[in-house]
Amino acid sequence: ADNIERSAYNALYGSVNKYDNQQFTFLYAFGRQYMEGMPFDSYSPLVNQPRGIGIGGQKAFKEGGYYGCCACIAAAGIALFPLSAVLKAENGFMINYYFNGQVSEETPNGIPVSFRFEGEGTVSGKTVVKISLEKADTFTLIFRVPQWSHNATLTIGGKVYRAEKGYFTVERVWNDGDEIVLQFNPKVEEVCLSGKTAFTYGALVLARDMQKENTELMIPFTSIMKDGELVLHRSDCQVDESVRFIMETEEGNVLLTDYASCGKHWEDPNKSRISVWLNKK
Repeated sequence: ADNIERSAYNALYGSVNKYDNQQFTFLYAFGRQYMEGMPFDSYSPLVNQPRGIGIGGQKAFKEGGYYGCCACIAAAGIALFPLSAVLKAENGFMINYYFNGQVSEETPNGIPVSFRFEGEGTVSGKTVVKISLEKADTFTLIFRVPQWSHNATLTIGGKVYRAEKGYFTVERVWNDGDEIVLQFNPKVEEVCLSGKTAFTYGALVLARDMQKENTELMIPFTSIMKDGELVLHRSDCQVDESVRFIMETEEGNVLLTDYASCGKHWEDPNKSRISVWLNKK
């Protein structure tokens, strides 16, 4: 579930092409000619590359036009991810993912029940689950506590429970109007591999975007630390961003935003590079 969530919020959502009524082209790698874009990008660049560098499985139609298998697969993924957010368990329900929406089903005893989710837990760190029941019923709720959470808590009926990473099970009599508040407390963390460093915020992978910063992305930098923590500030998001952080370094500020929002600039691929893996000293 953790891996599915990370793939969805980064590679899958990052593949969605949006171009705000401007002419949208993307750079087709084989032959390097410009072509009309599709709803989904084929590849997810991670080191100093633009999006739209090729069409995976590109096939031309006899009657004209073309398409790619990646776009078909991405559409299926967009549908499948929310469908696995709430699953039936033997004595109740298992809740895997936390985003705005509603699920309606019957309890194991046949009582109609609805769960309404308010708050994007993966982005804000907080989700409220509101229960609607025709009458009180006893069943089990199993809540996934993500591996990226820190000091997670569940609050039910005013009582606060500390939730270890994994799955937290609650079996009780549920009533119409009951609420569960989940607090996951994500934070920005470093991931080091092969001499490069990436930054994550909970399930969200962060990236630098040349268009957003107007600077080269791979210049080495030294993060400023305080009490063992990165010095950074959360900033107001721009359009289509989920999170935005300003990280202080000895060489100047570095802008980190959610990977899915980066690289959606099509004017000049040479000036729209993005990078997850960075040269941190």
